[in-house]
Amino acid sequence: MPRTPGSCPNGGNTTSSARLCRDRARRELDPRRVIAPLKFTAGYIDRISKGDMPPQITDTYHGDFNLIKDNLNALILAMNEVAAAAGEMANGNLTVVLRERSPQDKLMQALAGMVAGITRVVMDIRTIAGEVASAARLSARHRWKCRRARARRRLRPRKRRLR
Repeated sequence: MPRTPGSCPNGGNTTSSARLCRDRARRELDPRRVIAPLKFTAGYIDRISKGDMPPQITDTYHGDFNLIKDNLNALILAMNEVAAAAGEMANGNLTVVLRERSPQDKLMQALAGMVAGITRVVMDIRTIAGEVASAARLSARHRWKCRRARARRRLRPRKRRLR
C-alpha cells in the first residue's frame, strides 16, 4: 500500500509507532519545507492578481513546489510579454506579433482581434483621406477654371445694346 505524507507504518497502533507518526508529520510539515513556500507562492499570486509583476523566482525548490515555481515563472514571463505587446500597440505599432500560447488563450486572441480591427480602421481612414484629397484637388481645379473663365469674360469687350 503506497504511503502518503504523514502516514505511518503499522497504521499507528502502538505508542512507538504513534511517536514515529508524529515525528514524521512534524518533519514533513516543517514550516521551512511546506508553510514558507506556500506563503511565498500565495504572496506572488496575490501580486500577480493585482497587476504587479514580481521578478521570476530563483530560489531552489524540490518536488511539487518546484513545479509550482516553474509554472509561476512561466506565468510571469507570459504576462510581461503581453504587457510589452500591449505597450507597443498603445504606441501605435500595429505590426506587433501576438502569439497564442494555447488554443484556449482568450487574451491573446482578443488582442490579435483588436490589432486587426484597428488596422482595418486605419486603412479605411487612409482610403477616405485619399478620396477627400482627390475631391479637394478636383474642386480646386474647378474653382481655378471658373475664375479663369470669369476673368476672360471681364476682359472681353462688351457689346452695348442700343435702345
